[in-house]
Amino acid sequence: MSTGNITLNRAPAYRFVVLAIGILVYMQTYMSLQLSSTYGAFIQMQGHLSVTQLGILYSACILGIAITSIFTGSVSAKIGGKNTIILGLAIQVIIALSFTVVSSNYSSLMVLRFLQGVSGGLLQGTILGLAAVWFPASERGMALGFLQGFFGIALSIMTFLGPLTTNAGLSWQVGGAAILGVSGVAMAIIFFLFFKEVQVAYPGVGIIDELLPQAETAQAASDVSDNSVKPKNFGEAFRLPRFWLMMGSTFCNCFTSFGLAFVIPLLLSVQMKLSAAQTTALLGATFFSTLIASPLGGWLSDKLFKSKRSPVVIIGYALTLICLLIIPKTPIAIIGVVLFICFGAPPLMNGPFWCLPAEEFDPSFIIKVTGFLTFVTFIGGVIGGALLGYMADVTHSVFAPLYFLVGIVTVGLLCGIGIKK
Repeated sequence: MSTGNITLNRAPAYRFVVLAIGILVYMQTYMSLQLSSTYGAFIQMQGHLSVTQLGILYSACILGIAITSIFTGSVSAKIGGKNTIILGLAIQVIIALSFTVVSSNYSSLMVLRFLQGVSGGLLQGTILGLAAVWFPASERGMALGFLQGFFGIALSIMTFLGPLTTNAGLSWQVGGAAILGVSGVAMAIIFFLFFKEVQVAYPGVGIIDELLPQAETAQAASDVSDNSVKPKNFGEAFRLPRFWLMMGSTFCNCFTSFGLAFVIPLLLSVQMKLSAAQTTALLGATFFSTLIASPLGGWLSDKLFKSKRSPVVIIGYALTLICLLIIPKTPIAIIGVVLFICFGAPPLMNGPFWCLPAEEFDPSFIIKVTGFLTFVTFIGGVIGGALLGYMADVTHSVFAPLYFLVGIVTVGLLCGIGIKK
C-alpha cells in the first residue's frame, strides 16, 4: 500500500488515545452482556422465570454477538470502522431504552437481549481491528491485552451500579436503561469527537508499521511464515492452514473460559465439598486474574518473545491443562493460587492472539477477519457452557465435563503449536 513520502521515527503518541477510547467501547459490550446477571433476581421475580430461562437470556446476548460478528467486517467496509462503532453504540442505547417501554414477557426480553448482542458484535470485532493497526508490532500484543483486560472491570462496574439503581427505587428496566443509555451516549460522543482511523490520519496507510523504520517493525522472529503474501479475502484465508488453526485456537479458548466457569464451581462444591461461602470467596478472587494476565500475556509476546505470538498461546493452554489435571487433588491451602492461574491462563493468550489478524492478513481485510474470528470465539462460548452442563446432567458426574474440558484444552494447545510452524 502506498504511503507517499510520509515516514515516522516512532509510533505516534495518539495511539494511546486510541487505546483509551477502545477500552471504553470494549467495556460497553460487556456491561450490556452483564445486564441479565446484575438484575437477575428482579427479572426472575417479575417474569416468573427459572434459572435456566435466565441463563438463556444471557446466552441470547452472546449469540447475538457471535452471529453479528460474521457481518461486522462487511458493514465496516461499507460505512467505515468509525461509523460502525457509532452505529453499534446507537443500537446499544436504543435497546437499553426499549426495556422501559417494551412488554417484559419472556419473548420480548429474548429479542432485546439478542439485539444487545447485535450491538456488541458490531463493537467488539471492529474496535479490536481499529486499535491493532495503531500500534507497532513491538507493542501490539500488550496494547490489545491491556484493552481486553478490562473485560472483568466492565462486569464489575455493571454489578456495582445495578444495585444502586434498585436501592434508589428504580425498576430494573429503568436502572439498566439509565446505566447503559448514559454510558452509551457518552462513549458515542467521545468516539465521534476524538477517534481517528489510521488511514484518515495517514492517507494510503493501512497499518502504522508501514510508516516506521524497519528496525522497529521487523518481525524476523514472528510466527508469520511469509510476510509478502497476506490474504485479502476469505477465499485466500481459508486456503491458509494457519487460519484454520487460529479458528481452532480461539474456539477452544472461549469454550475453556466459559467451561471453567461451569466446571470449577462443581469441582469445589461436589468433589472438594467446600461450602457455598468458601466457593464464592475462592472464585471471587479469580476476577483479578483477567486484569493481570491479559496485559501480561501481551508484554511477554511483545518483549520476551520479540513479537512472536504462538509461544504465549502455547503457555496459556499448557498452564490451563496442568491446573485442570491437578485441581481435584490440590490441598485447600493452595487451591486459591491454582485457581488464580487456571482462570488467568486463557486471558493470557488474548493480546497475542488478536495481534494475528493485523500481522497475518492484508490491512484491508483485518476487520473482516477479526469479526469472523470473533464469531468463532463466541460460538465456542455458547457451545461450551451448554455442552458441559448437558454432560454433567447425563452422567451425574463432575468428572465427565472436567475430562472433556481437558480434551478441548489439549486441542487448543495443539492448535497453538501448529500456528508456530
